[in-house]
Amino acid sequence: MSKSGADRISNLPNDILYQILSLLPVKYTARTSVLSRRWRYLWTCVPVLDFCAGFTSEVDDAKRMHFITTVLTRRQENSNIKVFRIGSEESRDASFQFLHDCICWVVQHNQVEEIVLYLKIVNGRFDLPLCVCESDSLRSLTLAATSGFSFLRVRMATTTIGLRSLHTLSLIRVNFLDNRDLVMDLFSDSTFPFLEKLTILICRGIRDLKISCSRLEYVRVFRTDLFRLHICGMRLKNLDVVGCFVNATQSFVDIFAPSLQTFRWKHNYLTTGKYLIQISPTMRTSDVNFLVQGNDINMAMTCVAVNLLCGLSHVQQLVLSIDTLQVLSRIYFEDGLPNSFVKLQTLEIQTEGFGKREIPGLTCLLKSSPILHTLKIDISNGSDQNDVWNNSLLDITKCTEEQYWESQAQVLSPSLCHLRVVKIVVASYPMNLMIPESVISVVRVLLQHGGGLQDMVLGSYHPTYFRDPWKDTIGLIEGFPRASAKVKISIVLLAD
Repeated sequence: MSKSGADRISNLPNDILYQILSLLPVKYTARTSVLSRRWRYLWTCVPVLDFCAGFTSEVDDAKRMHFITTVLTRRQENSNIKVFRIGSEESRDASFQFLHDCICWVVQHNQVEEIVLYLKIVNGRFDLPLCVCESDSLRSLTLAATSGFSFLRVRMATTTIGLRSLHTLSLIRVNFLDNRDLVMDLFSDSTFPFLEKLTILICRGIRDLKISCSRLEYVRVFRTDLFRLHICGMRLKNLDVVGCFVNATQSFVDIFAPSLQTFRWKHNYLTTGKYLIQISPTMRTSDVNFLVQGNDINMAMTCVAVNLLCGLSHVQQLVLSIDTLQVLSRIYFEDGLPNSFVKLQTLEIQTEGFGKREIPGLTCLLKSSPILHTLKIDISNGSDQNDVWNNSLLDITKCTEEQYWESQAQVLSPSLCHLRVVKIVVASYPMNLMIPESVISVVRVLLQHGGGLQDMVLGSYHPTYFRDPWKDTIGLIEGFPRASAKVKISIVLLAD
């Protein structure tokens, strides 16, 4: 409403008002009919119907179904539903039949482009209506079970017959009932020739996952227990594999993605097996975080980790976890990894603590990064308890940190000539006020051998860190010899 009292919103064209109303759940959209005569029937033409939001848990299923029926029957004859989101709050046959009928009505009377189904179900089976599979207009489909301990049981191979026009497919808490061979051939051009985005979250019955849709640009696989993963995507740009390979003693991974730009391999258990990674020479970012069960890392597991990292040799920005450092620390890489990170400019290490067992892994990465510009080390807990090398050679010889760094200086110095920025953040609890000794030794080596170093930044999120004994430690660091006359040492308090 303007200062003069004119209703400028109501004077907007219908198409713009439809877009505004499409942002609201249908329950609130319908209420706009009482605003004025201009608004009385606008809600009956909105192209997006969202019945998943706006209802409280106190609204029973009967009232919900009555409301949905009322909305659908009052639709304007020439209006079109492009997006239809609906869910079942009760796992009853009547509710599923109603849901089935609603979907059929929407698909048969509209050129629907997106369907989202959220089902509260107790391990029940749900089959998509045949009319959905025969729809030529459908571009996006989401199937999801909303109950925390339940899965939507679906025969995907038969359910998806005819969904050849899909561009986006999201499967959440789905239990695949198909046999192994059918599932392995499911995500291919023969089934989804136009698929561009695939999301598989917390699914079962799909231990061997093969994805080969040629138009795919985005793939996310989350908390789906896998044994084998084969991905072939010429156009694939973003790949997330998170929380998989939980129960596998062996895992087999084959990824061919020559256009990949972003790769996340997070919280996947490190196992024995075979990893073949062939990805883009122009990849920008990668985030790798291995999980290790106990302290049992053998040579075969180390080779798997090394093969994965070597497949990322062209990445420009790399984020690694403490477990990755510890794996690399197990064996001695005199000149770094077999394949260097030839384009790596930014390396970020995210770790709970930092001690001797991480130092050889960090050294290996520095040797393998000939043009590294920025090094970030984010330590969430400054503790270095049980601080041992965890490397048989170093532990047996009782090598000190000073002796270790002296043995590495000649090989390490050339790798540090391009290093310009080092940022180390210790963000542990305020009661642990000490900077770990191993962090201090890393700072000393980087200052001593970083001939091109310009900025050395030490930071914390806790103001208590800037009291003693941090002041004494900082004074010690400022007195370290420096290879670069231009380096500036900064102590900063970071915002949460």
